[in-house]
Amino acid sequence: MINADHTLAPADPWHPRAVRASVPAPRRWRARVPILSVAGFRLFVWPSRCRGAGGSQGLREVQMARRRTARRVGRRSGGDGVMWALVVLVVAVPLMNAMVGFVRASAGWLLVSTLVAAVVAVGVALLLARRARRRRDHFLQANARLETIDQMNGEQFEHLVAALLRRDGFRKVRVTGRAGDGGVDVVGVAPDGRVFAVQCKRWSSNVGSPHVRNLLGALAHAYSGHTGLLVTSSGYTSAALREGQGAGLAMLDRRDLAEWALGIPLPDLLSPPASERMSA
Repeated sequence: MINADHTLAPADPWHPRAVRASVPAPRRWRARVPILSVAGFRLFVWPSRCRGAGGSQGLREVQMARRRTARRVGRRSGGDGVMWALVVLVVAVPLMNAMVGFVRASAGWLLVSTLVAAVVAVGVALLLARRARRRRDHFLQANARLETIDQMNGEQFEHLVAALLRRDGFRKVRVTGRAGDGGVDVVGVAPDGRVFAVQCKRWSSNVGSPHVRNLLGALAHAYSGHTGLLVTSSGYTSAALREGQGAGLAMLDRRDLAEWALGIPLPDLLSPPASERMSA
Protein backbone atom coordinates (compact mmCIF):
# COMPACT_ATOMS: atom_id res chain seq x y z
CA MET A 1 0.00 0.00 0.00
CA ILE A 2 1.25 3.43 -0.96
CA ASN A 3 0.82 6.22 1.65
CA ALA A 4 -0.15 9.78 0.83
CA ASP A 5 3.49 10.85 1.14
CA HIS A 6 4.43 8.22 -1.49
CA THR A 7 5.95 5.90 1.06
CA LEU A 8 5.29 2.19 1.30
CA ALA A 9 2.91 1.40 4.14
CA PRO A 10 3.52 -1.76 6.17
CA ALA A 11 1.34 -4.73 5.39
CA ASP A 12 0.41 -5.16 9.07
CA PRO A 13 -2.41 -2.71 9.93
CA TRP A 14 -1.37 -2.75 13.65
CA HIS A 15 2.14 -1.75 12.83
CA PRO A 16 3.07 1.44 14.76
CA ARG A 17 3.66 3.32 11.52
CA ALA A 18 0.24 2.32 10.23
CA VAL A 19 -1.41 3.33 13.51
CA ARG A 20 0.23 6.72 13.44
CA ALA A 21 -0.77 7.22 9.82
CA SER A 22 -4.41 6.40 10.58
CA VAL A 23 -4.69 8.82 13.54
CA PRO A 24 -5.78 12.30 12.33
CA ALA A 25 -3.51 15.17 13.16
CA PRO A 26 -4.71 17.22 16.16
CA ARG A 27 -6.54 20.43 15.31
CA ARG A 28 -4.56 23.49 16.05
CA TRP A 29 -6.68 26.04 17.85
CA ARG A 30 -5.85 29.63 17.31
CA ALA A 31 -6.68 32.23 19.87
CA ARG A 32 -9.26 34.77 18.87
CA VAL A 33 -8.09 38.37 18.68
CA PRO A 34 -10.31 41.32 19.66
CA ILE A 35 -10.21 44.12 17.11
CA LEU A 36 -13.04 46.44 18.25
CA SER A 37 -14.85 47.23 21.49
CA VAL A 38 -18.03 49.33 21.40
CA ALA A 39 -20.34 49.93 24.38
CA GLY A 40 -19.05 46.90 26.23
CA PHE A 41 -19.28 44.55 23.22
CA ARG A 42 -16.14 43.22 21.59
CA LEU A 43 -15.67 41.99 18.03
CA PHE A 44 -13.36 38.98 17.82
CA VAL A 45 -11.79 37.29 14.80
CA TRP A 46 -9.75 34.17 14.40
CA PRO A 47 -6.45 34.54 12.56
CA SER A 48 -7.06 31.35 10.57
CA ARG A 49 -10.26 32.83 9.13
CA CYS A 50 -8.83 36.20 8.10
CA ARG A 51 -8.10 37.10 4.57
CA GLY A 52 -4.87 35.85 3.17
CA ALA A 53 -3.23 32.54 2.58
CA GLY A 54 -1.93 31.84 6.08
CA GLY A 55 -2.74 32.50 9.73
CA SER A 56 0.29 34.72 10.27
CA GLN A 57 -0.81 37.00 7.43
CA GLY A 58 -4.29 37.14 8.96
CA LEU A 59 -2.83 37.97 12.39
CA ARG A 60 -0.87 40.86 10.90
CA GLU A 61 -4.03 42.20 9.29
CA VAL A 62 -5.84 41.93 12.61
CA GLN A 63 -3.09 43.85 14.35
CA MET A 64 -3.20 46.56 11.70
CA ALA A 65 -6.98 46.79 12.10
CA ARG A 66 -6.57 47.21 15.87
CA ARG A 67 -4.05 50.02 15.34
CA ARG A 68 -6.42 51.81 12.97
CA THR A 69 -9.25 51.43 15.49
CA ALA A 70 -7.03 52.80 18.31
CA ARG A 71 -6.10 55.81 16.17
CA ARG A 72 -9.74 56.52 15.44
CA VAL A 73 -10.64 56.23 19.14
CA GLY A 74 -7.75 58.55 20.05
CA ARG A 75 -8.87 61.15 17.55
CA ARG A 76 -12.40 60.85 18.86
CA SER A 77 -11.20 61.28 22.48
CA GLY A 78 -9.22 64.38 21.56
CA GLY A 79 -12.27 65.83 19.88
CA ASP A 80 -14.34 65.11 22.98
CA GLY A 81 -11.81 67.01 25.13
CA VAL A 82 -12.00 70.06 22.89
CA MET A 83 -15.77 69.87 22.91
CA TRP A 84 -15.92 69.78 26.72
CA ALA A 85 -13.50 72.70 26.93
CA LEU A 86 -15.76 74.72 24.67
CA VAL A 87 -18.80 73.80 26.78
CA VAL A 88 -17.04 74.87 29.99
CA LEU A 89 -15.94 78.12 28.37
CA VAL A 90 -19.43 78.88 27.14
CA VAL A 91 -20.90 78.23 30.60
CA ALA A 92 -18.15 79.91 32.66
CA VAL A 93 -18.08 83.25 30.83
CA PRO A 94 -21.75 84.11 31.54
CA LEU A 95 -21.35 83.01 35.17
CA MET A 96 -18.32 85.25 35.62
CA ASN A 97 -20.16 88.16 34.05
CA ALA A 98 -23.11 87.56 36.38
CA MET A 99 -20.84 87.50 39.43
CA VAL A 100 -19.08 90.71 38.43
CA GLY A 101 -22.42 92.38 37.85
CA PHE A 102 -23.68 91.24 41.26
CA VAL A 103 -20.59 92.59 43.02
CA ARG A 104 -20.90 95.93 41.25
CA ALA A 105 -24.60 96.21 42.01
CA SER A 106 -24.18 95.31 45.72
CA ALA A 107 -20.85 96.99 46.47
CA GLY A 108 -22.42 99.24 49.09
CA TRP A 109 -24.16 96.34 50.79
CA LEU A 110 -20.94 94.32 50.90
CA LEU A 111 -19.04 97.27 52.39
CA VAL A 112 -21.64 97.73 55.11
CA SER A 113 -21.63 94.01 55.89
CA THR A 114 -17.83 94.00 56.17
CA LEU A 115 -17.85 96.97 58.52
CA VAL A 116 -20.54 95.40 60.69
CA ALA A 117 -18.59 92.12 60.88
CA ALA A 118 -15.40 94.00 61.85
CA VAL A 119 -17.24 95.94 64.58
CA VAL A 120 -18.74 92.73 65.95
CA ALA A 121 -15.33 91.01 65.97
CA VAL A 122 -13.71 93.91 67.81
CA GLY A 123 -16.56 94.00 70.31
CA VAL A 124 -16.26 90.29 71.02
CA ALA A 125 -12.49 90.61 71.47
CA LEU A 126 -12.93 93.50 73.91
CA LEU A 127 -15.58 91.60 75.82
CA LEU A 128 -13.34 88.55 76.15
CA ALA A 129 -10.40 90.70 77.26
CA ARG A 130 -12.56 92.46 79.83
CA ARG A 131 -13.84 89.16 81.15
CA ALA A 132 -10.29 87.80 81.43
CA ARG A 133 -9.18 90.96 83.25
CA ARG A 134 -12.08 90.71 85.66
CA ARG A 135 -11.30 87.07 86.35
CA ARG A 136 -7.62 87.93 86.94
CA ASP A 137 -8.47 90.80 89.32
CA HIS A 138 -10.76 88.54 91.29
CA PHE A 139 -8.00 85.96 91.56
CA LEU A 140 -5.53 88.58 92.77
CA GLN A 141 -7.93 89.99 95.33
CA ALA A 142 -8.61 86.53 96.68
CA ASN A 143 -4.87 85.83 97.04
CA ALA A 144 -3.60 89.24 98.13
CA ARG A 145 -2.81 88.17 101.70
CA LEU A 146 0.31 86.30 102.66
CA GLU A 147 -1.73 83.83 104.71
CA THR A 148 -3.46 82.71 101.50
CA ILE A 149 -0.20 82.59 99.57
CA ASP A 150 1.33 80.37 102.22
CA GLN A 151 -1.36 77.76 101.50
CA MET A 152 -0.43 77.55 97.81
CA ASN A 153 1.69 74.89 96.18
CA GLY A 154 4.52 75.67 93.81
CA GLU A 155 2.41 75.65 90.63
CA GLN A 156 -0.27 77.90 92.11
CA PHE A 157 2.40 80.35 93.25
CA GLU A 158 3.85 80.47 89.72
CA HIS A 159 0.43 81.35 88.28
CA LEU A 160 0.01 84.05 90.94
CA VAL A 161 3.32 85.65 89.90
CA ALA A 162 2.26 85.44 86.23
CA ALA A 163 -1.05 87.18 87.04
CA LEU A 164 0.79 89.95 88.91
CA LEU A 165 3.04 90.49 85.89
CA ARG A 166 0.03 90.77 83.56
CA ARG A 167 -1.58 93.26 85.93
CA ASP A 168 1.53 95.44 85.70
CA GLY A 169 1.41 95.55 81.90
CA PHE A 170 3.71 92.66 81.01
CA ARG A 171 3.07 91.01 77.65
CA LYS A 172 3.55 87.46 76.41
CA VAL A 173 3.56 86.16 79.95
CA ARG A 174 3.66 82.39 80.20
CA VAL A 175 4.43 79.79 82.83
CA THR A 176 7.13 77.51 81.49
CA GLY A 177 6.41 74.58 83.79
CA ARG A 178 9.31 72.48 82.58
CA ALA A 179 12.34 70.92 84.20
CA GLY A 180 15.98 71.39 83.25
CA ASP A 181 15.60 75.09 82.42
CA GLY A 182 17.72 76.43 85.26
CA GLY A 183 14.75 76.99 87.56
CA VAL A 184 13.04 79.64 85.38
CA ASP A 185 9.30 79.36 85.97
CA VAL A 186 7.75 82.43 84.28
CA VAL A 187 8.81 84.58 81.35
CA GLY A 188 7.31 87.85 80.10
CA VAL A 189 8.05 91.13 78.33
CA ALA A 190 7.97 94.30 80.47
CA PRO A 191 6.34 97.54 79.26
CA ASP A 192 9.82 98.97 78.62
CA GLY A 193 10.70 96.04 76.33
CA ARG A 194 12.91 94.05 78.69
CA VAL A 195 12.34 90.30 78.73
CA PHE A 196 12.16 88.88 82.25
CA ALA A 197 12.99 85.37 83.40
CA VAL A 198 11.43 84.77 86.81
CA GLN A 199 12.20 82.08 89.34
CA CYS A 200 9.48 81.44 91.93
CA LYS A 201 10.13 79.93 95.37
CA ARG A 202 7.05 79.26 97.52
CA TRP A 203 9.08 78.27 100.52
CA SER A 204 8.79 78.57 104.27
CA SER A 205 12.56 78.60 104.75
CA ASN A 206 15.07 81.08 103.38
CA VAL A 207 16.46 80.65 99.86
CA GLY A 208 20.18 79.88 99.80
CA SER A 209 22.98 80.85 97.46
CA PRO A 210 22.88 77.59 95.38
CA HIS A 211 19.49 78.59 93.98
CA VAL A 212 20.77 82.08 93.21
CA ARG A 213 23.70 80.58 91.31
CA ASN A 214 21.28 78.26 89.50
CA LEU A 215 19.27 81.23 88.18
CA LEU A 216 22.44 83.16 87.28
CA GLY A 217 23.64 80.16 85.27
CA ALA A 218 20.36 80.04 83.36
CA LEU A 219 20.64 83.76 82.59
CA ALA A 220 24.15 83.19 81.25
CA HIS A 221 23.20 80.29 78.96
CA ALA A 222 19.60 79.23 78.23
CA TYR A 223 18.13 82.67 78.99
CA SER A 224 20.91 84.89 77.80
CA GLY A 225 19.75 88.49 77.38
CA HIS A 226 16.89 88.15 79.91
CA THR A 227 16.52 90.17 83.07
CA GLY A 228 16.50 87.88 86.08
CA LEU A 229 13.96 88.11 88.88
CA LEU A 230 13.82 85.88 91.94
CA VAL A 231 10.56 85.91 93.94
CA THR A 232 10.09 84.06 97.21
CA SER A 233 7.40 83.90 99.87
CA SER A 234 10.07 83.71 102.57
CA GLY A 235 13.49 85.38 102.68
CA TYR A 236 17.14 84.94 101.67
CA THR A 237 20.26 83.93 103.45
CA SER A 238 22.98 86.53 103.79
CA ALA A 239 25.16 84.61 101.30
CA ALA A 240 22.34 84.51 98.77
CA LEU A 241 21.77 88.27 99.15
CA ARG A 242 25.46 89.05 98.66
CA GLU A 243 25.74 86.82 95.58
CA GLY A 244 22.51 88.04 94.00
CA GLN A 245 23.08 91.74 94.64
CA GLY A 246 26.67 91.44 93.47
CA ALA A 247 25.44 90.02 90.13
CA GLY A 248 22.70 92.69 89.78
CA LEU A 249 19.87 90.16 90.22
CA ALA A 250 16.45 91.55 91.17
CA MET A 251 15.20 89.79 94.30
CA LEU A 252 11.81 90.07 96.02
CA ASP A 253 11.40 88.73 99.55
CA ARG A 254 8.28 88.18 101.65
CA ARG A 255 7.73 91.87 102.42
CA ASP A 256 8.14 92.87 98.76
CA LEU A 257 5.72 90.09 97.73
CA ALA A 258 3.09 91.41 100.15
CA GLU A 259 3.35 94.93 98.70
CA TRP A 260 3.28 93.58 95.15
CA ALA A 261 0.16 91.52 95.86
CA LEU A 262 -1.57 94.55 97.40
CA GLY A 263 -1.17 96.57 94.21
CA ILE A 264 2.25 98.24 94.12
CA PRO A 265 3.63 97.84 90.57
CA LEU A 266 6.73 95.78 90.05
CA PRO A 267 8.80 98.64 88.53
CA ASP A 268 8.30 100.62 91.74
CA LEU A 269 9.52 97.69 93.79
CA LEU A 270 12.59 97.18 91.60
CA SER A 271 13.59 100.86 91.52
CA PRO A 272 16.09 101.85 94.26
CA PRO A 273 14.84 103.98 97.14
CA ALA A 274 15.11 107.77 96.89
CA SER A 275 17.87 107.84 99.52
CA GLU A 276 20.01 105.47 97.46
CA ARG A 277 19.39 107.48 94.26
CA MET A 278 20.44 110.71 96.03
CA SER A 279 23.58 109.13 97.45
CA ALA A 280 24.45 107.71 94.05
